[in-house]
Amino acid sequence: MTNSTSFMHTQGNERSTAPVRSSPLIFRVSKTERILPSPTVIGANGSGVITNPDTGVTILVPAAAGLKLGERVQGVIGTFVTDAVDVSKPDEALPIPVSALLLWRVDGTGQLPWHYEVEINGQWQRSNEILITVASNIPITETFETIPDQAILSGQTVVCPALTLVAESVSDTHITRVYAPIPPFPLAAPWIYHQIGVLNFNFKRHGNTIEFDVYEHQNREYILQLYDNNTLVDSITKRFATGIVDKFSYTSLDRLINRLRLDRKVGQTGSPAQFDNFGCFFR
Repeated sequence: MTNSTSFMHTQGNERSTAPVRSSPLIFRVSKTERILPSPTVIGANGSGVITNPDTGVTILVPAAAGLKLGERVQGVIGTFVTDAVDVSKPDEALPIPVSALLLWRVDGTGQLPWHYEVEINGQWQRSNEILITVASNIPITETFETIPDQAILSGQTVVCPALTLVAESVSDTHITRVYAPIPPFPLAAPWIYHQIGVLNFNFKRHGNTIEFDVYEHQNREYILQLYDNNTLVDSITKRFATGIVDKFSYTSLDRLINRLRLDRKVGQTGSPAQFDNFGCFFR
């Protein structure tokens, strides 16, 4: 609240020709900020924790905020800001969507202050805040350590802790720990070795980065396609370094990713390549 004081003097003429100055009249002008109560978060549990970022959540501005027609409101999560929403129904509660992409960016960062801001007369005024935690508790990497040694057949699905592996069409592809003919890996190291065909790695969480390790024996070409569910985000043609462990890493700046389609072209013969340490996370 800000206060300012104005003074007003009046003058009166009596029979004397000299003016008579009266006592000053004092006016106090006050500017009062609107009280904006805390929001609630639809999608957080009773402890203020969001465990499934993939679905997005909603910041609900209460009707007690007294929103006015034509005002704009935005949500604030830590240092991140949502898109602004225009008020079309004054003095009612207003939902502000929070995208899955934003939630994954704050996943695992602990408690953060959440509030909303209202643009009033050209100035953003903030509400009281609440503390919310985004904690997916889902593993972000897959090393195949808990998966039995097995051959992978065309059309087969293998469920792993961090991803589901779907063999679209394959030839001589295995999950193994004892593929001795390929040095220099330890015999106990778990890997997928893949001859020819298409493998789909469907991660159980979204991210904007996918990484994996590959040991390739020949300079063969792969097509790597990154998806957000069934929507293609990017397609890359790649030749991996030979004779060493090469790391593939891809980061999307504006899209979520949760699936990798790995296509080794038919007709490229030779020893199988080995793949491991798949990760899907935010960077």
